Amino acid sequence: MSNTIFIPPNVTQEPGGATPAQNVWPPEAAPPPPAGITGVAFISPITLNQAAWFIDPVNGKDSNNGATPASAVQTFAEVSRRWGVGNVLAPPGNTTTVTILSSLPATDPLDFNTGLAPDGTLVFEGGPPAESPLPVAAAGPVRARNRATNTPWALPLTSAAGPFVGQRILDVTQSTPTAPAYFFGIKDEGADTLRISEPVTYPGVGNDLDPVANRFTPVASDSYVVQTLVSATPGAMTLAGDTGTVVFQDLSFGAPFALIQSIGIQLFMYGVIGPFGSFVQLSSGFLNNVINCLFRGPIDWIVGSFNLFQAGCLLAHAPPVNFIVDISCTLRFDIDIIFQGLQGGATVLTGTRWLFGTCGIFDSTPGGPGGQNKNGSGVYVTPSADAAVTLTDTDTTNQIWGAGNAGAGITVGSNGTFSYDPSVNPTPLSVTGTLGDFLLAGSNTSFAPQTAAFPLGPFADSWANLFGATFPQHVAYDPIYNAWIAPFH
Repeated sequence: MSNTIFIPPNVTQEPGGATPAQNVWPPEAAPPPPAGITGVAFISPITLNQAAWFIDPVNGKDSNNGATPASAVQTFAEVSRRWGVGNVLAPPGNTTTVTILSSLPATDPLDFNTGLAPDGTLVFEGGPPAESPLPVAAAGPVRARNRATNTPWALPLTSAAGPFVGQRILDVTQSTPTAPAYFFGIKDEGADTLRISEPVTYPGVGNDLDPVANRFTPVASDSYVVQTLVSATPGAMTLAGDTGTVVFQDLSFGAPFALIQSIGIQLFMYGVIGPFGSFVQLSSGFLNNVINCLFRGPIDWIVGSFNLFQAGCLLAHAPPVNFIVDISCTLRFDIDIIFQGLQGGATVLTGTRWLFGTCGIFDSTPGGPGGQNKNGSGVYVTPSADAAVTLTDTDTTNQIWGAGNAGAGITVGSNGTFSYDPSVNPTPLSVTGTLGDFLLAGSNTSFAPQTAAFPLGPFADSWANLFGATFPQHVAYDPIYNAWIAPFH
């Protein structure tokens, strides 16, 4: 069996068929593909064991080895070609990191189909972002978040806030190399006021890959920069393995995001911007963590998994889009993640489980899956859905808050239940809208039930009444539609 030299397609041969030795990769002879493998170039073990890859569309060359910034390849397609199809990445330390030094063109998407060794990690990260100063009015105070009055964070600017909506903003003064302090612009409130997401630092992950995100308080006299992240286009991404992790951080995606995962692969995303298409999954054994990111729908979760959103924002992108969740999914929202202007707000479908910790829901509009959230309530529990449970184990308080929603703060459909946990949230919720704090099956009157068959008055249509002394059971109930807001135990 003869050996074969692997020659990148952009490397030309010398007269007489010789190949320049300095451009040959890998430098040693490699055997042909194993029997039964067709249509896939043979991949050297050196490639699969390489721990660091660098891609530079401007200065890289696909004849380079890609192991350092100075020897970066030019395209991700070349990295994917060297990995091959169905091979297992197993570098020393069990972590493969792909650093994209500058934005990849849309013609070079992130296409890969590979596997991870047990407990392996695959990281995609953007290189240093481009930065420009943010014109914060140093003499004006930063408006602090106040959940009790449904007041989100905002920065006073010296120019129009509109251009900064959807941008990632770094507080240079409060950042450290290991804990960048940033947030996102999410709404132009007029009068040069920029609504922002929860200011959070992300220093890394703790034991067992538990996310670590710490709040900070921005100050008007701090120095701020607007960051333009390195961009990449998601492609056909398939990652297999019984255990392992894939990480995307400091990247801007230019197309809907889809990742096909094998059982046991968990996903982490940090500081990412982009449209949020679909996580297409093959089984229910996934843990997906979306930490301090900004996504502008459509948002579509397929098949079962546990999905954690912390800080950051889900932002409507004109025209407004749906927030769609398929059955068997569990979603948890915490550390004041903000829903800003979503069509249909949070529409809870039967068969899904939503865990609300601290979550701000602002300016929802009518819509949602199937147009079911007709009024545009902040949260709409569809008929028969009973899995909207508010609890938390990562935040110090537990409250759904928000305002400006076209409908009510929360609407519960017929035979549906919205539950809250009084053990961690003894104070009223505060999410509201044009139609009031909550509606039960569309009605603005509800009762404190003695039993399901014999409701006990008085009427309640506000969080203050529900949590007040006249509602000692802290339960709101509509006997006509069997719609409930009740404690969760």
